[in-house]
Order: sequence, then structure tokens, then C-alpha cells
Amino acid sequence: MISPIMEQKNWTGIVDDYFKNSLIDALAWTSAVCMKKDFFQKLNGFDATITNGAGEDTDLWLRAALESPLVFSTRISARHNLDSSNRISHTPTKDRVFMSLDKYEAIAENNPYLKQYLDVNRFSFAIQHKLAKDDASFEDYVRKIDLKNLTSKQRFLLKQPRKALIGMKNLKYLLETLGKRTTAFK
Repeated sequence: MISPIMEQKNWTGIVDDYFKNSLIDALAWTSAVCMKKDFFQKLNGFDATITNGAGEDTDLWLRAALESPLVFSTRISARHNLDSSNRISHTPTKDRVFMSLDKYEAIAENNPYLKQYLDVNRFSFAIQHKLAKDDASFEDYVRKIDLKNLTSKQRFLLKQPRKALIGMKNLKYLLETLGKRTTAFK
């Protein structure tokens, strides 16, 4: 199910729960976000210990959403080219320092959508590590996931061998070149 906010045309307003509305597609996206400089500084900006597209943005949006209600608009204000060959997220997984999702667990005890958001991100990180043949990190991420917070597709994918995931990833790219978007997030 897509976020009710994303289904609305020309909607602008305060987001009732950033985490609930970012389980399929994150509402915040670096190229289309603005915030006051003092708010950004209060958040201590991007965490420089997270490297090469391993959650720098997600960590900042998470901290911002915990600090203040966020305003969102469905009006298109930027376009994202996913086909670029020099994207930072193409850095090999083992060369990246991923954000710590664990530091938000205590807050998540009182916020079920935050816990689900953390688990969906753990799923994403786990799959990346399985594809990179980093079984120890894969197992660590999976161990911390409450599987009830994942879709049946996500639980299925976690059980697949690496070679099957590679085949499915290649099929996903092929379908996207044909204009068919596929995702494990709904």
C-alpha cells in the first residue's frame, strides 16, 4: 500500500507520521528537501562517519522527523536519474560504513512505525550485504528485524540464496528498462 500522502495530487501539509508514510518510498529526498540552516545545524548536519551512500540521508531525515513535524508537498520539484554510472551508491558494500539503526531502538519502543521503518531499512541493508557475500553482517541485520514488520515479499527475499537474488535484481533492472517499476517495499 502506498502512503496516502503520495496518492494525492497537489497535496501540501504537515506529515502526521514521517515513518508511517516512508515505509514504501521515503518522503524526504536530498535533492528535494529544504530546511532552515539553524535546524540543520541543530541536527548536527549529515553524520560524516556514514560513508558512500550507506544511510547518510536516512539518518538525517530520521533525526529531523524525531525533532520536528515535517511538511511535504506532492508537487514534483526534482527528478532523480537512477541510471547514472557514477552514483555514490554504486560503491561496493564492503567499502561503505552504514548508518547505525540500533541507536534509535530505544525511541522505537514507543513508536511502532519507527520500529517498522528501522526494520525495513535493516532489510535493505541485509540484502545489500548478502549480495556482497558479507554473511556475518547479513545475519546481524536479520537477527535484529521483527519479521512482522516486513512484507511477505521481503521475508521471501531474505530466505533466497545470493544467486537467486542476483537473478531477481537483473530481472528488476530489465523490467525497469521496459517501464515497469518493481519493488519489495509493497
